[in-house]
Amino acid sequence: MIRVMLVDDNALVRMGFSMLPADAQVEVVAEAGSGEQACQGYARAKPDVVVMDLSMPGMGGLEALRRLLAQDPKARVLVLSAHEDTAHPRRALRASARGYLTKRSAPDALMLRSARWRAASAMWMRKPLWLWLCSTASHPPPTP
Repeated sequence: MIRVMLVDDNALVRMGFSMLPADAQVEVVAEAGSGEQACQGYARAKPDVVVMDLSMPGMGGLEALRRLLAQDPKARVLVLSAHEDTAHPRRALRASARGYLTKRSAPDALMLRSARWRAASAMWMRKPLWLWLCSTASHPPPTP
């Protein structure tokens, strides 16, 4: 079972995670509606993975990601965002997110990839975005 802290200001997104089938092997151990709440509740929740939105009122996802990693350098943060451009994933990965998914990704695919990503302790994102980022980077990162 993967212990997930879900950080998103949209209550419908958070509620959607509770509708995942039991065989998804995901347990939402904490929810936060802001970056501030995520930073305050992280140590208490002790999640395996933090699934974090980027655009939230107050402290956004990037700043929360930086603070979580300062608090726990081993924190694993997967960004789940509505932004489908290439600038947002770049910023998230530069801030040490372990992966980037858009909200249009199917929930089952998200959970499957999250499990594989966690097991491999590797970085993950959708392949077309990964290939584009690698093709434009001066020093491409290792293949996920």
